[in-house]
Amino acid sequence: MRAYDGGVVLRYMLPPFGTGFRIQSEGTEFRFARAYDCFGLNLGTFGNSHEGEFDPVNSGKIRPFHLFDAPLVCKTGTGSETIALAEADKQDYAGAYFSGFLDGAPGVGIRLSPRHDGRPDNAPAPPPVIVAQPAGPFATPWRVIMTGDTPGTLVESSLIPVLARPGALKDTAWIRPGKGPGTGGTDGRWMFQIQVSTPPRTRPISISLLR
Repeated sequence: MRAYDGGVVLRYMLPPFGTGFRIQSEGTEFRFARAYDCFGLNLGTFGNSHEGEFDPVNSGKIRPFHLFDAPLVCKTGTGSETIALAEADKQDYAGAYFSGFLDGAPGVGIRLSPRHDGRPDNAPAPPPVIVAQPAGPFATPWRVIMTGDTPGTLVESSLIPVLARPGALKDTAWIRPGKGPGTGGTDGRWMFQIQVSTPPRTRPISISLLR
């Protein structure tokens, strides 16, 4: 566990096991002092695009079957004080969602996304996390409670990138912005969107609108 000016974070460190191990679920919970007014993206299913609108929701009405994506942003009721529940430095671990408690208490718990490995019909689902012979201690993602005097303070926070491990790419000078194909449709219209492309896909693509 660590404490920063902009929040509190925690993670679990598991010792190495010679034959590896499996994680079936995670019991991390965030119990609120009272029902907070929040904004969240309730995706409702594990297979999703992580896209949608953040709707207002009272934390006391978040149910066990809800699947809120990170971040879950809540006002504490003390002035403009705001918190956000998030995660950081995820590697070799399942996606996490926020769900309510069976007893209806205000707050949320972590619910891990199941694996989508192909398996025969009626076969039991594999556990969300499978670690095979780790070379050293295994670290789960950081569970993050961001805090701010105002919602804008959370936007300005650098806590998430501070927690991330250094990038694997040491030399990024070869990355150049360019054009690439993409589709996005509204009201029956499809278009090509400007995207970043990297070698070997460096050939420009004309932008067009199809009706």
